[in-house]
Amino acid sequence: VPTLQRWLDGLEAIEYAQVRWIIAAGTDNIGVQLAIADHCALMSSTPKRRERVAILSHGTGWTEDEVRARAEIFQSERVVFVSPCKKRLLLPDSVTGNLRSYPMHYSAAVVAGMLAAEGNGISDPITHTYLRGLVLEEPYQSGSTQMDRMISSGVLTFERDPSLTRVNRGYRVTRAITTWRVTGVSALKSNALESISVVNQSDFIAAVIRETEEARFIGTAIFPDTLEQVRVAINAELARRVGERIIYGYDPAFTTVELNADSPNALNATYKIYPAPALEFILNTQLLFPIPTE
Repeated sequence: VPTLQRWLDGLEAIEYAQVRWIIAAGTDNIGVQLAIADHCALMSSTPKRRERVAILSHGTGWTEDEVRARAEIFQSERVVFVSPCKKRLLLPDSVTGNLRSYPMHYSAAVVAGMLAAEGNGISDPITHTYLRGLVLEEPYQSGSTQMDRMISSGVLTFERDPSLTRVNRGYRVTRAITTWRVTGVSALKSNALESISVVNQSDFIAAVIRETEEARFIGTAIFPDTLEQVRVAINAELARRVGERIIYGYDPAFTTVELNADSPNALNATYKIYPAPALEFILNTQLLFPIPTE
């Protein structure tokens, strides 16, 4: 029986594993979901250096108010809360191929699979990505006030193609968002982190910078020019990732490297990157509401 304690034991067991996405398969228990959310926040901190994101969902038969209330509990860029439809989630059986009903939690696994497979898996947003073979009973209607309310609460939803011109493509992700809806708190906790792709980019860059520092500088003596060497290496790595279009840009003048006040053998590195959170929304706007030529 998957009790809360067993979930806590499992989370402890994977602390240092190379895990990116954690799904609460088989349960929508609030205690379990909060434990997973807390785990992802802790492991994504600087001391732990194991960035990860929770993808959660809810049970069958939940009302709109119940779904929104659950999503609003988290308020975290480390939590994605998926609500596929109002009634049933139908997927092809792995053996027969026939459609069968699955628990709503499977939609979290569907989203995780899309994130793992989409493009380079880092900067390509899954907004408006189509899901083949999936059927939803009473999906959320594109452009409806209900859909707007869901998104405003941080719920990732699916929808039919509103143009109805490509029915064969089935359903698509309305907008790839986390549950982070608070704006204006700080530069780090901004509304940009509502986008899953931005969190992916930030996490990827953090790991890349650590690997660069560890490979080139850990275990070497700190000389007067070491701080500048580290700063140059970081900017070179950021420039490379801009060239690969993983990030939109960075501020080379902002990059600083300083001695750690608590440990003379450690360095603090600070840098500023510019992901492209507006890209997916600009493209969507062009698709739905073409920009006037003038």
